[in-house]
Amino acid sequence: MTAVERLFAKAHTPPSTPRVPGNIDLSQRPIVHNPDGSYSTLFSKSFSTDDGEVLVPGIDDKRQLSDREAFDQYRRTGQHFGVFDEPGQADAYGELLHDALADKYSDVDLTKYDNYRDIPTRQSGDLVSTIIDLLLGR
Repeated sequence: MTAVERLFAKAHTPPSTPRVPGNIDLSQRPIVHNPDGSYSTLFSKSFSTDDGEVLVPGIDDKRQLSDREAFDQYRRTGQHFGVFDEPGQADAYGELLHDALADKYSDVDLTKYDNYRDIPTRQSGDLVSTIIDLLLGR
């Protein structure tokens, strides 16, 4: 069972699709090497705004960001993973993105790379489209 299937299996209903789709290319996300030897790839945080619950990156090219830094980065760049009606929807979608990305690259030693674009070309479809299709039951 894949990480995405496990996530769906433990949920009573699948996570909502974003009301406003994200504008970040997941294949270009950084791989942050943490001081303890681990790495972070897709760490997200959500914030309530006038536009809805916005899911934003919680890492930059070098490290994990504080809540304030993540929100400031969003305000400065406008980059987000999606806008939702409720915080729980954003959190569930963030978990789905994280698990799907982890599953997609489970056979790659990510400690050797600084960015997903550095990983040798592999046969893969658009991750976001795949996730949306799963959410919509296609």
